[in-house]
Amino acid sequence: MRKQNLNPLSLALALLATLTHLITTTSAACPANFDFCDGSGFPSNFCCPSGSSCITLASNTTVLCCPAGGDCTAINPILCGTPYQNATLHPEST
Repeated sequence: MRKQNLNPLSLALALLATLTHLITTTSAACPANFDFCDGSGFPSNFCCPSGSSCITLASNTTVLCCPAGGDCTAINPILCGTPYQNATLHPEST
C-alpha cells in the first residue's frame, strides 16, 4: 500500500468531506459552496468544497476532497485522539 502525505488543510477537507457525505446521504443537494463529485466511483450524493478535486482512494471505498492547487499524492497518518483535535492547543492539527 502506498503511503499518502496529507497536509493539515487537506486533512481538514477530507474530514469535512466525510461529514458532508454523512449530512448529504439523505439530501439531493450539496450545501452552499460545495459541488457534487462527478465521475465513476463517487457516491451520487457526495460533495466537496467548490474548487476542490474529488479523488477516490482504497479501490473506490474512500473519497478525498483535495484543495485547489493541491495534488494530494501523499497522505500522512494522524493521531486520532480528540485532545489533538483542539486547534488552540495543537495548531499544527488544523
